[in-house]
Amino acid sequence: MVRKLRHPSKPGIDPQMQLEEVVALTHTGRVLETNEDALLRLEEIPLLCIADGLGGPGVGDVAAQLALEVIAAEAPRLAEQVRKTGLDHSSRNRLALGKNLAGTLEKTSIEVQKEAERAGAPRMGASVLMATLSGSDLHLAHVGNCRAWLYRQGEMLALTDDHSVAMFQYRRGKLRADELAKSPLRSRLTQLVGGVAPPEPDLAEVSLATGDLLLMCTDGLHHALTEDQIAEILGSAPLPEAGEQLLKAALAASGDDNISLILARFGAGGDQASLQRRAEILQKVYLFQNLAEPERRAIAPYLERHTLLEGQELFREGDPGDSFFLVLSGSVRLRRKDVQILEVEPGSHFGELSLVTEGPRTVTATAMETTTVYGLGRAAFLELVRGMPELGTRLCLALLGSLGERVKVLTNRISDLERT
Repeated sequence: MVRKLRHPSKPGIDPQMQLEEVVALTHTGRVLETNEDALLRLEEIPLLCIADGLGGPGVGDVAAQLALEVIAAEAPRLAEQVRKTGLDHSSRNRLALGKNLAGTLEKTSIEVQKEAERAGAPRMGASVLMATLSGSDLHLAHVGNCRAWLYRQGEMLALTDDHSVAMFQYRRGKLRADELAKSPLRSRLTQLVGGVAPPEPDLAEVSLATGDLLLMCTDGLHHALTEDQIAEILGSAPLPEAGEQLLKAALAASGDDNISLILARFGAGGDQASLQRRAEILQKVYLFQNLAEPERRAIAPYLERHTLLEGQELFREGDPGDSFFLVLSGSVRLRRKDVQILEVEPGSHFGELSLVTEGPRTVTATAMETTTVYGLGRAAFLELVRGMPELGTRLCLALLGSLGERVKVLTNRISDLERT
């Protein structure tokens, strides 16, 4: 007997990923006399932070250290939200965790700015990158040009984009990738902790699998080494040796800046195949395919996961429409009255119109087998557009294109049915 349940399952407790090993290294470099970088690890949360100060000796080092002190003082509040998110991995809690991280960086910026005013150091500031683990997901927040990568099965996945003039130009097509890597504007920041304008931290979320490696580093490393060079070292040595080799390679290649890095290995949870499949599907979805990887990671907290059994209805014709859905695995049948309109396979999506307009559903969506979908609600979509206007504009343009294509497909389908 086919079961028809109109409400999808609620998000449950994710398997707990463990932080198995951490290596943290910093070096003043071969030219500078003061190390303006700082590192922080709080095991009980867990929380990893890296800061790169700006302003010179007695200024940049003070900014970096002060930033991490403020973050450490805010840690209990962060720890509580990490715990809540681990117990209930809903979009609401994941977004709340991101806002907590962003709020911590905003408060940090205020304190650094106060210190700059007190010390009469107008150029005092810092790039700051934070990473915390909740369930099987890694959550990041950053301001400036410290970077994070995930190393998975021989590939480097960028988790952050620099807040630099060079990246700004690259995003607008004024610099090629090879020019970006050499541009002197890579170090000219468009925002930082302690700046005159309040920072607007970038947030990201990534699902982890056993064996994943996280690299967090300052520009002393990523300006000196290419992604391919970093990947080769990460894939050829145990974690402590890999950290030492990265440091030595950066010193040999340049060494004219401070060099700092944090390496972390994760284990004891996660399905490598399904996580990789999700990443591949997100890249193929029309709405997301033209986004950079860090932008797709920024969207992740807004997606709500649902698992449906065979015959279970996600929604019924006439129900209020307020969500867009992406099929991760399985398949969904869309029908109007007794007529099948479309079968939605993994990597495809439906319900786009619900993101921009209110109204009843015009079809019934039923799982044809055990199926996992990700939903993006209208309220979450509008919040995303307001919070990240540039990204929101590109999503809206992609949404218009997707709706146009869907109208053509459905029109042709209905015409075919009328002729039979």
